[in-house]
Amino acid sequence: MRFSKKMLASLLAVTSLITPLSVSADTTTASTKSFKDLEQAGSWSRDSILQAQQLELFEGNQEGDFRPNEPITRQEMAKILMQLLNLPMESAAALPFRDVPSGQWSARYIEAVSKAGIMQGYGDGTFGPSSVMTREQLAIVFVKALGLPLEADRNTLNSFQDVKQIHDWSASYVAAALKAGLMTGSGSTFGPSVKANRQETAIVAVRAHKQKQQAVQPEPDKGSSTVSEKPNTSTPAAVVQPGTSTPVPSTSAPVAVPAPAPAPAPSSGDTGGSPAPTVPTPIEQSLPAVVVSKTLDNMDFQNTFPTYVVLVSEPIDNLDFNIEGVLASASSKALLDSDFISNPKSFTISDGRATATIELPGYYPDLREIVDIINQQLTSEHVDASAKLGQDPTTIVVSRESFAYGGKLTFGGTNVNDFFANTTYESTISSDHSTIIELAIDEEAPIVIHLDKKYRSLTELASSITQTPGAPFFAVAADPKTIEIYFDQPNWDKTAKVTVTANSDSRLFKPGTYVKKEGEVKSKSFQVSDGTSTTTLLLDEHFYEIQELTDALNLQLERSNVQAFAEPVSSSTFKIVSRAIGRQANIQINEFDADQFFEQKQAVGSGPNLDQAPLIGGVPVRSQAQPFISSSSLTPVSADTDITDVELVRSTQSGIDYSMKEYLYPVENYKLGEVISEEGSYRLTVKDQAGHQTVTYFLIDKTVPTLLSVTQKQHETAENKPYIYDQGDQITFTLNTFVQKYDSQDQLKEPMGWVDIFMLEALEDALKQASPSSDERFTFGSGATLSTDVGMPNNSSYGRTFTVTLGSDAVIPSTGVPILLGPGSLVSRSGVRPSEAASAVIPALYPPL
Repeated sequence: MRFSKKMLASLLAVTSLITPLSVSADTTTASTKSFKDLEQAGSWSRDSILQAQQLELFEGNQEGDFRPNEPITRQEMAKILMQLLNLPMESAAALPFRDVPSGQWSARYIEAVSKAGIMQGYGDGTFGPSSVMTREQLAIVFVKALGLPLEADRNTLNSFQDVKQIHDWSASYVAAALKAGLMTGSGSTFGPSVKANRQETAIVAVRAHKQKQQAVQPEPDKGSSTVSEKPNTSTPAAVVQPGTSTPVPSTSAPVAVPAPAPAPAPSSGDTGGSPAPTVPTPIEQSLPAVVVSKTLDNMDFQNTFPTYVVLVSEPIDNLDFNIEGVLASASSKALLDSDFISNPKSFTISDGRATATIELPGYYPDLREIVDIINQQLTSEHVDASAKLGQDPTTIVVSRESFAYGGKLTFGGTNVNDFFANTTYESTISSDHSTIIELAIDEEAPIVIHLDKKYRSLTELASSITQTPGAPFFAVAADPKTIEIYFDQPNWDKTAKVTVTANSDSRLFKPGTYVKKEGEVKSKSFQVSDGTSTTTLLLDEHFYEIQELTDALNLQLERSNVQAFAEPVSSSTFKIVSRAIGRQANIQINEFDADQFFEQKQAVGSGPNLDQAPLIGGVPVRSQAQPFISSSSLTPVSADTDITDVELVRSTQSGIDYSMKEYLYPVENYKLGEVISEEGSYRLTVKDQAGHQTVTYFLIDKTVPTLLSVTQKQHETAENKPYIYDQGDQITFTLNTFVQKYDSQDQLKEPMGWVDIFMLEALEDALKQASPSSDERFTFGSGATLSTDVGMPNNSSYGRTFTVTLGSDAVIPSTGVPILLGPGSLVSRSGVRPSEAASAVIPALYPPL
């Protein structure tokens, strides 16, 4: 699982600091004591929250909580602005807004900002006190409050990908807020319609207070170093007077947007009109270390493989290689005596490529037993033919399944004349669109690939080529019209060659000799250090957008001990950001291809080093609902020096448990820095001296699902036809680990997740692909079901043994059939796809002894 986007978004604010804060309607007396829930705020906002508290711009509720992630409402914003600007407290006797009663706790604040021309309401007689503020509305009220000139040049907004989402009525205000440094963007976006929360608003409010102080420029009082701010009983110069600024048109979008969270009523001791206290020295904002990359003109870092000879086809416009006609079919002589105990019989059947030897050493009172023996041997030797009873119940009919290899049936062997009148049977062809691809690998005999059906897609055609028996190559659909054949011979030297012979269809591959080309190494790497730990980051894929590239970097950073993460800056640049903040935060880029990616390769953070919740490296911090999943061992570490307690516990199951409901088994005497290698589900809690704690959940899952066995069981009813797969029969697949059952009924309950899945539909597709005929007649039948009877404790949707119960009209040969399970059928929970497709053989049905 990749680095949480929510976590990235919150950490990004370390450098962008664009977010808004809200003020509580509570009127608890301000205190230097920090809020009880301060650890819930981002590390990038805690300094501003404490400073806003000291400035009495924000207060906590009666429980001492700040509620950093709750949205800021319009009435809360009104109180913040009145406190910020020292507006005179109004009586609120006759408010112009019908949704603000005179007795409401926020009425006087709303009246004050309304008369100051900062917040005018919606234009329909309402103010919307409980509506929430958006980011663009936050820009409007603070630009108005400081009396900043509107920015006519909006070109600065074009750097944001969501510039079109910024409304015309707010664009000049947003540009002004950006120019003044009150707000910035979150990477490549501004988020104009995103709800502003309390911690974000605190940052903007503190910045506004600093600008207000700089504008006032008070003189020292008789040499004293303490600067006092005198209460202003009239509208301050920084406030826009009604009618002197461009108001937000009431016919377009309002200055604020509704939001859910009404503020609690103030306590009885709130007067709201007390003069401003002595302003403390502003706290320097703590920031992380940030290193920004150069512009990446090319993000293709995928190496080409030197071990392949690659054939690229001509454009293929027609996939119809079908042969129409009558397949070769041979009817046996009348077999009136099938007692071969004392005189065993044998003969051979050939399709021109493979030959099956039929041995009959016993007594067969029912000719269907001989039919089963023939079919078992034909399947085993991959002969393109099948047997059945003839219309005359004393005869057997052997028929070709396709027209490949000339479409002939050839019989031979010691006793062939006892069974068949002729040794060769021809097909009757009325229309032949088939073709061949003949490939000679080095000096060996050519391999002939027959194309003799109408393919539905290039992917199906490529799959058919890949399944050529004994062929050391595989084919893929390269683009909408071409296919590529890769010859995987790791031991080949530079002289290895593949020849497309003159017998091949030149419309597909041009005849000639192809040799192995030298591969191109395009991967890049660089080292990242946080001053304590160092890791090497590798880019070895073709990335189509910058987000994919940073996701790949974060996947590696999450597994390292380096406290840093990657984040997009624009469509062609990214940055490495330290998880730590303050002056001790450090990022260094070194070694390998660092010069190609970074101009500046070192950065340190700024601001004070305030105590905060412990930072954990080696494993990302995730919630219980969204744990981090690793396919390898993990080593949690922390650079904090005041850690007092570390607790590591496993879930209720000794093995992998995805229910994650209870964590009861402690890992005794665990210390940070020790490797965790045993598979399972874990909870890690780290506490420091101040009582702050960080909790994270993670899973270690090293097991890639593997198919162990496939068994069959016939449904024993009076209607059941013996030795034929039909309705009610069961096929059971046993795996080495737990995976999730998923079929059409499960799909109705929930969408497919990223965990391992065992799909009935995928099995059905694999079965159809195994059908030797173009009509894909193999099927589990209508109404087939998938069930598991060995479910995981606490989660019955997981299992290791899955049973398919056949529906009506099931078609599976009684001789069994091999099927190929692709990676789409089984995907590892840890995100690791099996390197090779799993093969399964649905077993044959045997008569009783």
